[in-house]
Amino acid sequence: MIADRYIAMTQRLGLLGLTVVMVGYGQQAAPIDFDAEAASGCDTIQSALRIGDLEYAFLAAIGLARAMGSTKPLPPAEARVTGDVRDAAADACGQIAAAFAANDPAKARQVTANLFLVLTQAVSALPSTPQAKFARLEAVVSHLEGLNKFYRLAAVAKAAFDAGEIDKAAVYAHEMLDTAPQYPTDWNYGNAIYFGNWVLGRAALRKGNATQAGQYLLDAASTPGSPQLNSFGPNTRLAQELLEKGQTEVVLQYFTLCANFWKMDYGQLADWTAVVKGGGVPKFGATLLY
Repeated sequence: MIADRYIAMTQRLGLLGLTVVMVGYGQQAAPIDFDAEAASGCDTIQSALRIGDLEYAFLAAIGLARAMGSTKPLPPAEARVTGDVRDAAADACGQIAAAFAANDPAKARQVTANLFLVLTQAVSALPSTPQAKFARLEAVVSHLEGLNKFYRLAAVAKAAFDAGEIDKAAVYAHEMLDTAPQYPTDWNYGNAIYFGNWVLGRAALRKGNATQAGQYLLDAASTPGSPQLNSFGPNTRLAQELLEKGQTEVVLQYFTLCANFWKMDYGQLADWTAVVKGGGVPKFGATLLY
């Protein structure tokens, strides 16, 4: 299944949280206008490719493939990129539109699966060092404004931190928090509150200020939540780092605050609380990656 195959790649690229929204995670089933869905998805893919945002195009392809029910991979030879990926995407989108015009949804689904695999191959070939990833994201963000930029600020701030660009990470985190009030009803609002403070907390801790980092951790947990945070839970990397510095009380407060939005924790917050009260550091698992 497509969902099983893209999860590791989205984690490597730091895109897992956004993917939840792109593929409609947790949404109730509803009738889908496949023709309109395909047109919208293709527009997003091609717009992203025009500014060199291959990762975002990949996410859009995931969402489109899921919406279309395109879960069967085609033979590798049919998905191989023979030219510019932008040309391949444009050709595929043209074929999808033509298939719907001819009332051939099966053909549209097949071409969608092919497009997904083309973008998977292209993303897999990208340089994966933290510095290379940050350079790509920063170049993309420089072309954007408004909501399109707002949706990418968390990714570029985290990428800057991972690349060792701590000051730039803080700049993007502040921009995230400053921009969020413009979009209080947008699905990404809660993510911006969480990750803006989370990045600032990690930057503060990297500079040796554990007390300030702890306050940022609590500020992050004051988020109203989001589709991603409510489902997968918070990224616990900063909490783990603070526990390793002996900051147990602030982390326990953080767990309490996270319970306000993470209703699908299946008892993890209680388990983590018990471990910390016992003097240990929980095994946070996949929440270190979100």
